[in-house]
Amino acid sequence: EIKIIENSAAAQVVLEKNLSIIGAVFWSDQLHLISFKDRADYLTCNAHAAVMLDTQGDILHLAVSDPTMVNEGEIRITVGLPTGGILKADPAVSVQHEASATKFIINAKGLKGRTVAVSLQKK
Repeated sequence: EIKIIENSAAAQVVLEKNLSIIGAVFWSDQLHLISFKDRADYLTCNAHAAVMLDTQGDILHLAVSDPTMVNEGEIRITVGLPTGGILKADPAVSVQHEASATKFIINAKGLKGRTVAVSLQKK
């Protein structure tokens, strides 16, 4: 079952309820916050991006790409879940752990739209 979380000019975000997977497309290079699970900032992004977030079970999986294929800077994403150790990560992804969230910085230089992924243990 699919639930629409947001459908605006800034972002389109859906949740696949049974699998706990969020799919999001961010349409601008400005910080945008997605409200979900009683958090105004459950998912944030600062740039054009296509994002898949799987939070089912005890592992958080995140996949990100630049749909414009021209970003040579950074895509910064925050997920409102604390995480532990990195299980697997593309070299273009760095992770910053906070008490109630996890920040991801994707170095888009040279990716030309290629998808990068990271998997972390949830706390």
